[in-house]
Amino acid sequence: MFLNYFLTAFRQILKNRGRSALTMLGIIIGITSVIFVMTSGQIAKRFLFSQLSEITKNVIDIYPSQDPTELKGEKGLTFTEADIQAMYDSDFLPEIVALSTPYSDGQITMQVRDKEYDEIRLIGDRPEGFAFDGAGLLDGRLYNTTDFYHSSRVVLINESFAQDVFARKRVAGEQLHINGTSFEVIGVVEDPAFSSGPDGFSFQEVYMPLSTLRKYFAPAQEADLVPSISVYFTAGTNVSSLQNRINSFLLRRHSMLHKEGEFIHIINRQQEIETFNSVLLGIQVFISAIAAISLLVGGIGIMNIMLVTVKERTKEIGLRKAIGAKKKDILMQFLFEAIILTSIGGVIGITAGLGLSALGVFVVNIMRPDWDVKFLLVIPAIVTAYAVAALVGLVFGIYPARRAASLHPIDALRYE
Repeated sequence: MFLNYFLTAFRQILKNRGRSALTMLGIIIGITSVIFVMTSGQIAKRFLFSQLSEITKNVIDIYPSQDPTELKGEKGLTFTEADIQAMYDSDFLPEIVALSTPYSDGQITMQVRDKEYDEIRLIGDRPEGFAFDGAGLLDGRLYNTTDFYHSSRVVLINESFAQDVFARKRVAGEQLHINGTSFEVIGVVEDPAFSSGPDGFSFQEVYMPLSTLRKYFAPAQEADLVPSISVYFTAGTNVSSLQNRINSFLLRRHSMLHKEGEFIHIINRQQEIETFNSVLLGIQVFISAIAAISLLVGGIGIMNIMLVTVKERTKEIGLRKAIGAKKKDILMQFLFEAIILTSIGGVIGITAGLGLSALGVFVVNIMRPDWDVKFLLVIPAIVTAYAVAALVGLVFGIYPARRAASLHPIDALRYE
């Protein structure tokens, strides 16, 4: 019986191909939009989190508060090298594996082979800093503890800078001149995540030991300054407990433990990523909801067309009832027709949405092959989209189907 309903409905759809195609258009557009948004969103999230996973795992960042409302009228604190050494030596903080203290001197001008380069970002840090940002070494070596304690005139440059300046990435042993002082390039590291390629804007960065940056570039009053501290801790650590102990430890060192105000901000990178994930999910759901409005429009279109179909086939309905067709048979015939229309539209929309997502991934990989973005098949999105399409057909097909089934056979046979 169900096969008969299906075949009858399918023949009717094929009989009016043009009308059926236009009827499905709203469903197709809606499903395509929803699939594209959900699939592209998941692809972007996976890529972002894969890039951020190494720099967020088991890391917290510590900043001194600069907000007067948080300090409650108290004078703020500043971190120093003595704080760093004390944290390393403390039995109160045994989970600490390494500390990073990044310091940027802003943008500088440097000279390479009698040519000047502007707006180069100069960054100083401890040798442990490269464990935090996951920067991969492409050539040479990283600066080490000996370089740090001797304030050696050595630098690392990122690959975009190496390519722009030397037209190659193997540049260990070359010389840079910054403010008249010569520095040896000892290695090349990967570009920062999400920087542009050589044909567009790219970050040009120079890294050196923090002690070297302080000696040659930092103002005298900032010679011992530590703007922020990144803490790399052992896996399995109770992060909340560690954050509280670090806060107490630093406040006690600066005699501020019992003063009123929030003097220190401690940020768990993993929590920041989870918050970021929640925000992305909210944006994705919001955009999907907007795209789904076209499904409502498509459903109304199907209901209108089905009502027109009922009008056109009134005599047929009367004839079928006259020869014994039951009310249920007429109802199911028109309901099947509506569901088949939306189901076909759903399949086309899913295919189009996946195709657009795959095309987007292909274009991104052409523009940035180093990103290596992977296409992702989001099964829940596909199942949900198809179920919604069928549900739209069911909901918006019920009224026309009931109307057809309720026609009196005599009145239907006399309808002109």
